[in-house]
Amino acid sequence: MRAPPLPSDKSDKDSHIDDQQDGSYVRQVLFPRGAIFPQKRAIKFNRHITDLDFYVNYVDLDGDAARFQGPNYNLSHITTRNVSKSAKHYSFAEPRGVKAHFIMDHNGILVLSGVSCIFHPIEKNGKSDDSNKAKSTFEKIGSTLSGLFGGGDSTNVDKNVPEQDTAVNTTDVGGVNLTHVNTVNITKNSTILNNQTISVNDDNVSGKDQLTVDVKSTGPFFEPIDYEVVYLDFPDLTAKESIVSQSKLEKLREADKEKAALDQSINLLETLLLNTNDMISTDYKKYGTEEELKQLDNVLQIASSWFDEQGHTGLKNDYDIRIKEIQSLIIPIERRSTEIKHRAKAILSFNKTIELAQKTLSEMVELSKLFSQTLKTTLSEQQQNQNASNNSSEQTSEESSPWKNIFTEVEIDTLRNKLGESKTWLAESTEVLNKSPTYEDPPILVSTIRSKESELSREISYHTTKMNLWRSEIARMFAEQSKMNTADPLKDKGQIPTSTNDDDKTISGTVKTDEEPTTKATEDTTRTPRPEL
Repeated sequence: MRAPPLPSDKSDKDSHIDDQQDGSYVRQVLFPRGAIFPQKRAIKFNRHITDLDFYVNYVDLDGDAARFQGPNYNLSHITTRNVSKSAKHYSFAEPRGVKAHFIMDHNGILVLSGVSCIFHPIEKNGKSDDSNKAKSTFEKIGSTLSGLFGGGDSTNVDKNVPEQDTAVNTTDVGGVNLTHVNTVNITKNSTILNNQTISVNDDNVSGKDQLTVDVKSTGPFFEPIDYEVVYLDFPDLTAKESIVSQSKLEKLREADKEKAALDQSINLLETLLLNTNDMISTDYKKYGTEEELKQLDNVLQIASSWFDEQGHTGLKNDYDIRIKEIQSLIIPIERRSTEIKHRAKAILSFNKTIELAQKTLSEMVELSKLFSQTLKTTLSEQQQNQNASNNSSEQTSEESSPWKNIFTEVEIDTLRNKLGESKTWLAESTEVLNKSPTYEDPPILVSTIRSKESELSREISYHTTKMNLWRSEIARMFAEQSKMNTADPLKDKGQIPTSTNDDDKTISGTVKTDEEPTTKATEDTTRTPRPEL
């Protein structure tokens, strides 16, 4: 990084000024070669109280980096704004210079995060007047030493800033190419860092513009300032250059896709050759005919020889042709193998479904019988208690029955027939499959067995759901009836409460429907009111 020298009449002892250039620049190493990233660094320009500009550039590049970067080693040109204005604004504090904060992110890209002025308060509670210009002996010695060595080794690191300050050397300006540059203007955020609160009464500032705060600490504080960044390494592309770049990127993407597809075909062919050679001598003997195995063996030998000669340098279409030839012979054998492996599980599942259907049918028949018995009992009771009614017994039973039969005869017969058909079909299919050889296509597929099972499962699900709903409804009706009996116990027993006097003896009487209940005492005749029910 190159920056202008310090504004001092004395020359810097550690600076090396190039006599060939009219204006000399101080050289500071920001990130040395091989520095790790991400990390933060800060460059401090001591005793600068006016605007300055500095350059960020590469110092030494190797062959590959030099060819990539080209003749222009410059990265950016930074110009500060309003440094003197900030120094006048904080007249109660001494400006110590300008500090630039850099970040090397995770991608290795250098970013200028901000530029700020450094201030040191002169007094804790002092006012900004002419008396502040008188310095102590130690302050004068410090200023003298800063004048002598301020442009030299800037190794002091501010305690409040985590960035790392860098050393200072000098070099010439070099060739700075300012054509086709990118400019970024940054506006400061006028804040005082380190929570500094300062009290100022400036004679030159009056009215609302006067700053009045209290000093809480004498540590240094920072004022962000405006700055302008001009990028010099890679200028913005023109419209034509952007189109050309996009076309190059698209070609690269297509090349990557073709390379990935080629690698996939190569890996698939290699896997088929290895696995199929092993399966021919083991599993495929059971599920393939002699002719199929012989043809497959010949195709594998031809493909293996071609792959050994061609390697990974062939075209994708050539690999795909070999893959299709092998797969066309493998698919019938694999289908038979898969059918036999999953057949036993499908038959076992179908048998369990048949058992569940048998259990459901038994419950349906039992519930129908129970309903019929209950209906007959209710009918006989009603006939006994019936006095002089013209209604028939069937009408009475229908009106008094709180529910109807849950299952009809058609539903029971349908499930019974479906169950019988499933048993017969499964037994016949199992016998046929057991007689079928393994190297031939099976006459009945596993998918057919599962389809038959699904049909029976739908019937079971319908009747089971209907049964569960009926049971919940019956439970609800009995619960309501139980509540009614509990709330009105006298209605069923036909008795009235009796008086509980210690001297009287009560006699319980039977309640009649057309008369008021009365009680007789042994000595006095009293009438007890009927309680509200």
